[in-house]
Amino acid sequence: MFFKYNYDSFPVVNVKLFGYINNDDDFKKFMEEWLNIYNKKIDFEFVFDTKDLLGSDLKYTIYMAFFIKKIKSLKYKYLKHSKILLYNKFIYYMAKIIFIYEKPIAPIEIILHDNNNNIINR
Repeated sequence: MFFKYNYDSFPVVNVKLFGYINNDDDFKKFMEEWLNIYNKKIDFEFVFDTKDLLGSDLKYTIYMAFFIKKIKSLKYKYLKHSKILLYNKFIYYMAKIIFIYEKPIAPIEIILHDNNNNIINR
């Protein structure tokens, strides 16, 4: 499993991503959890922490773009804001690729940090 959803600060949902995304079943579970939040029918925000994410097969980048498109087709957009904390330029560019294929659901901050946790790019 490459993710952990934390609801302690709901309506802010903190999502920790770690390891390597390379398993279809795990990716499906990741999307199902996201949809479960939508099924609560309460506005929320995401904060994605990728500090321990090592990488991903490119196909999951494309799958994520398709998933975002699916979420955008829903009648009401419960996701109000997202923040993605990035610590690796490769992961940063993969995130950018997602949003080239499909625009974000809601306003998003993409923040790239260096190894000392200093912000390089917003």
